[in-house]
Amino acid sequence: MPKKYLESVGADTFNAKPVGTGPLRLASWVKDDRAVFDANPDYWGGRIDADRVVLRPIVETAPRVAALLKGEVDIITQLPPDQAERVTGNAATRVTGALYAGLYVFGVNSKRPAA
Repeated sequence: MPKKYLESVGADTFNAKPVGTGPLRLASWVKDDRAVFDANPDYWGGRIDADRVVLRPIVETAPRVAALLKGEVDIITQLPPDQAERVTGNAATRVTGALYAGLYVFGVNSKRPAA
């Protein structure tokens, strides 16, 4: 966290307009609706294979699964086991499991080409 920036703008502004050095830059954020990130062209590890990443909280299971199956979203989390067959039955989607340690982290591997 850049100390001078934080001190000059204060915590509230920093939280609304953070500064970072990762592969994505925060473009916009609407509480409880979406966070939009643009690729950081100055990222030391190289540019990612996407221009923009949008994270949307979809709290209810049915709309979250429906959005995936319709192609409105690319990834969802917290897929209930009883919905796995529905997702794998769709030619455009698949289920991939991962251990959950109590914290979701969105990581981008900019060294791996897009599938």
